[in-house]
Amino acid sequence: MTSHQPLASCRMRWASSRRESPGPDAPGTVELAFRPVRAAGFYYPSYPLIAVPGVDLLRSRQELELFQETSTVRFFPEGEPKLDWSRESLLVARLGMRPSGGYAVDVDRVTLHGSTLTVDLFEERPGAGDVAMAFDYPVTAAVIPVVPAGTTVRWRHTDFPDCGLPGYQPQPLSGAEAVIDAHGHVLRELVGRRLERIWAPWDLDGDGWCYDYPVILDIGGTRVEYQRNNANESCLTFNSIDPSAVISPPAGSRYRNVVWRPPPAAELSALHGRTVTEVVVVEWYQLEDENAGRTALGLRFGEDWITVQNDYARFGLSREEPPVWLRRHAL
Repeated sequence: MTSHQPLASCRMRWASSRRESPGPDAPGTVELAFRPVRAAGFYYPSYPLIAVPGVDLLRSRQELELFQETSTVRFFPEGEPKLDWSRESLLVARLGMRPSGGYAVDVDRVTLHGSTLTVDLFEERPGAGDVAMAFDYPVTAAVIPVVPAGTTVRWRHTDFPDCGLPGYQPQPLSGAEAVIDAHGHVLRELVGRRLERIWAPWDLDGDGWCYDYPVILDIGGTRVEYQRNNANESCLTFNSIDPSAVISPPAGSRYRNVVWRPPPAAELSALHGRTVTEVVVVEWYQLEDENAGRTALGLRFGEDWITVQNDYARFGLSREEPPVWLRRHAL
């Protein structure tokens, strides 16, 4: 028998947040009021939806009943949200798998621009101290006004921890198309350049990799900064971090003494000076897979590779070629 994972909790917030938006609104964007609804869920193999990040827009009680029949998300304390379906709809947001307890998610902002509904989520991460060492699946819900038929839903969230790195502003992306649209022009220019150096964030107290920080690859003078977010999202930035600067972790960080140093795998350092011959974005694409939307960055050096990927909320940085059973997007 497969055991249930612990409940994933959602903290309530009764007013729309005034946190800084991920970017300026397009002209004609309307901000919608919303009412948070508490939700929880657990992972069960027969109902894997909770492990796949996404936002569902439910427009009727029938859609809500079907959703509850096909997922492990439950609402409380009422057991079922009280809605006037003629005037209201329900958003249900799932962040996917997290490596431990202490995580939570809030609906931060909801906007409508034309036929696109954008849901901004804010993820709270565990601070210093003990947390339950079991996979968690944060979920939340919110009641919003009815939106026009045919409205599509997109979502984004700001959950990267404050690393104490001046000028570093990561934005999470899910799926190869989003990565290529945002950064394809820079990634293409890496071909023909040499790998100069790799920096890994190292925890001196624990003598190990700091998984809340980005890894940096200097390729021909362009610093490629890659940070994981969860099993399904990643972030690429370029030339925004000075690896010669002292890292000052903010108050509440689980890391206190962090430095930049070469990664421990000697075979990675052996590629210094080699020329990049190909860059690919690799994607986990099967919708029923809990890793759907997860991406990896493959850098080819002739017959050799460096693959940078998310590995269940940890970095994977290796000399291995990207897995051949996944979808490759050449640049």
